[in-house]
Amino acid sequence: MISSTPPSKQIIDLIYHIHTGYYRVNALGVKLYDISVSASYSYDDKTNEIKSVQNPISANASGGIGWVGEITQKKAYKIDNKAWDLIANANYSYIKLIGNYAGHIEVRFTGTGNWYMHDTYIGDSHY
Repeated sequence: MISSTPPSKQIIDLIYHIHTGYYRVNALGVKLYDISVSASYSYDDKTNEIKSVQNPISANASGGIGWVGEITQKKAYKIDNKAWDLIANANYSYIKLIGNYAGHIEVRFTGTGNWYMHDTYIGDSHY
């Protein structure tokens, strides 16, 4: 008699998150400009591997008191199976004629549900 044990069944517990990074520059309590990026993603709770990421990601740039913000690039970038970056670039102009600032935001998130912003700036203001 030949006996065998059935292969073990792996149960995957997917966890779903939405992460948003937001950076704002104020002068005297009034918004000059801001930038944000967000995406939903899922990861395996047992292996901490990221299984899916929203594509395309969401990004927004806006200005106040005459400043206009415009997203020029947005993307999700895979670091490895357990970490991704959400990246967005923006241009800001004053009354669409005068002045020009660049904006950039990066939000790193992991398969453990953690996230943080890095390499984020608008003009000379850095996070």
